[in-house]
This record gives sequence, structure tokens and C-alpha cells, in this order.
Amino acid sequence: MARWRPLVQWLLAVPHLAVVYALSSLRQVLTVISFFAVLFTKRIPRPLFDAIAMTYRYEWRSVSYALFLHEEYPPFDFQPTTTTTATHPTRC
Repeated sequence: MARWRPLVQWLLAVPHLAVVYALSSLRQVLTVISFFAVLFTKRIPRPLFDAIAMTYRYEWRSVSYALFLHEEYPPFDFQPTTTTTATHPTRC
């Protein structure tokens, strides 16, 4: 059973990697939009920042699973997991 685990893990990672590819295309578009938002308003809108951070978070979870860095199967949702330790800056 242990000999087949890497193959099964790679097969399970294929749908996640397809979603990662689509999200990276979306992230490139959002980055261009955020560039112009920062250029004209001198700050990035919070929903735009959250969307870009979500794409990175999902990519890191999926790629780390595909590269055998952890064994927990990543969820298909785009919310931070309970094991993700993200700190939000305090708003003044």
C-alpha cells in the first residue's frame, strides 16, 4: 500500500493543479488591476488584496500536497484552513 501512495497522491493532486493554473491566470489579471488601483488611489482595495492572497494560499496548499510536503488532502474551498495561521493587521 505504501508503494502506491505517491502515485495516488499525484493523481489526487491533478485537479488541484488545474485549478491552480486557472487561479494563476486570474491572479495576473488582478495584479494588473491592483497596479492601476495603487497608481491612482495610492492604496490597494481590501477585496482585491484578499482575492490575490486567496490565490496564493490555494496554490501553496495544492503544490505542497503535490510535492509531498504534507499528507493532508487540501480542500477545494478558498477560505483559510484552521491550520493556517494568518494574522490580520490591526486597523487604526
